[in-house]
Amino acid sequence: MIDLGRKYTRDTVSPWPGMSAQDTIIWIRGISIVTQPGDVIYYDVHIGTQRDIGPGIPPEIALMWQRVNQKRIDLVIHRGDIWYIVEVRHVATSAALGRLIQYQKLWHHERPSDDTVLLLVTDWIDPDLPPLLLTNQISYLVI
Repeated sequence: MIDLGRKYTRDTVSPWPGMSAQDTIIWIRGISIVTQPGDVIYYDVHIGTQRDIGPGIPPEIALMWQRVNQKRIDLVIHRGDIWYIVEVRHVATSAALGRLIQYQKLWHHERPSDDTVLLLVTDWIDPDLPPLLLTNQISYLVI
C-alpha cells in the first residue's frame, strides 16, 4: 500500500519527515535544482506490504509497528503526470540502486498506469555505480 502522507512544496523548510541529518544537508543543496515551482513533494512515503504483527495487539501499537517496518521512499515529487521517486543518499553505493528499483516495482504493482522517473541525489557516488544507474534508466545528481 502506498501512503503518500502530507503534501509539501519546495518552499517547505526542514526538518522533512523521515530524513536523516546527513540526507537533509544533501537535500538542502539539491531541492532548488531538482524541484520546480508547482511541484508537490511527499516525504517519507510508505510503500509495500505491511508486516503483520498478529492478533490481540492494540490498534495504535499495530500502526506504529507497521510504520516502523514498512519500506519508505525518501521523497516523491509529483509534477504534471510524472511521479519522481527520489533516493537521497550520503555516500551512494549499489544499495541505492537496489532501493530505487524495488521502489519502482512496488509503485507500479499498486499504480501500474503511473509514469515514474527514478532519481538518486547524493554527495558522493561509488565510481562503479553510474553505468549501472544509466543501464537501469536512473538519473543521478552528485552535489
